[in-house]
Amino acid sequence: MSLSSPSQNGADATVVVGLVRSPKGLQGDVHVELLSDVPGRFSEGRQVLIGDSPFTVLRVRQQAKRLVVRFSDVGSREEAEKLGNCYIHIPVGQVPQPPPDTYYHYQLLDMQVFEKDGSYLGILAQILQTGANDVYVIKGPKREIVLPAIANVIIDVNTEKGVMQVDLPDGL
Repeated sequence: MSLSSPSQNGADATVVVGLVRSPKGLQGDVHVELLSDVPGRFSEGRQVLIGDSPFTVLRVRQQAKRLVVRFSDVGSREEAEKLGNCYIHIPVGQVPQPPPDTYYHYQLLDMQVFEKDGSYLGILAQILQTGANDVYVIKGPKREIVLPAIANVIIDVNTEKGVMQVDLPDGL
């Protein structure tokens, strides 16, 4: 039901798609942990942001569970080390529309959540990926609620208004 988080809101909003881990070799290559469902995000010629700085992907190859990427303007190990532990972003406008009734995490986080009778439950504060389905953590004024992200629990999602309506399972 949901797919990954923007760094800002508004026109400058970006979505995290990777994390630079460490240098690889002496020529400026870096290990990148992919934090996106779209591996092609790092194809040659793609533009990304690391911090506020734009970079172009010059070369990419798979190595074990990570990518090895060469970015423009990074030609030495020393320059690559400066990027270590920095998140890689793309503008929200470059994110493809998800299929119907599917949402990116950044579209859901911080939504106001209401029970089907209209009572306020809280803010969607965290999304846990469990394998079978996501689990939403709702932080309310009185308590924290953990909900499975399944069709019979999540009644409606309005990303424009930032509102979600749910049908609490018995016992919650």
